[in-house]
Amino acid sequence: MEEIPMKIPEEAPPPPPEEPGVTLLRMDSFWIEQKDKDNHTRFLIARFALTTTDERVVAEYGRKTLILRDAVYLYLKNKDLHFLADEKNVEKLKKDLLMVINQYIVAGEFEKILFEEYLVR
Repeated sequence: MEEIPMKIPEEAPPPPPEEPGVTLLRMDSFWIEQKDKDNHTRFLIARFALTTTDERVVAEYGRKTLILRDAVYLYLKNKDLHFLADEKNVEKLKKDLLMVINQYIVAGEFEKILFEEYLVR
């Protein structure tokens, strides 16, 4: 008699842990009234989106939307129109806006801010 060893099926390796997906949160448009050097009324029309992988940040954003919008509005309102209209300031604007928003978020932070619309009329 020949003994045939039974093959014990190996357990499948556990699936790799799921990496958190990136959540994109869109802010409503901002209309910021500014005066140019000739004292004419101009408008900055801007819409931003924020990215995060932390669900706690998403939940906190939902609770603090009004506060965050107010902070962004005040930042943009207090900037000079020439600064806001200059393409060279895009990276500084992104960095500053992200800093303004993240100072109100306790659970974590947003990684990126994206400009969906940005127009000076």
